[in-house]
Amino acid sequence: MTLLALLVAVAAFASLALSMEKHHQDLLKKRPLPRDRRAFRIAGWAGLVLSYALTVASWGAAMGSILWFGLLSLAAALVLLTLSRIAARPSAKR
Repeated sequence: MTLLALLVAVAAFASLALSMEKHHQDLLKKRPLPRDRRAFRIAGWAGLVLSYALTVASWGAAMGSILWFGLLSLAAALVLLTLSRIAARPSAKR
C-alpha cells in the first residue's frame, strides 16, 4: 500500500506541475487552456488527499502522517528531477 501511495503522490505532483504553464508547455508542447489547468490542479490535490488516505489506512494516523510527509518529499524530488531533465534537453523550447 505504501508503494501505491508513493505512485499516487508522484502522479499528483506531476499533475500539479502540468497545471503550470511552463511545465505544461515543456511536456505537452502546447499552451494550456484555463480549464485544463484547473483540471490538473484539482486532480493533483485529489491525488495528494488519496495518497494521504492510503498511508493512514495502512499505517494508522500517527505513523501514516509521518510516512506521508516522507513520501511527499520523495515524490516531489522525483518529479523535480524529471522536469529538470526534460527542460535541459536540447529539443525543449523555452
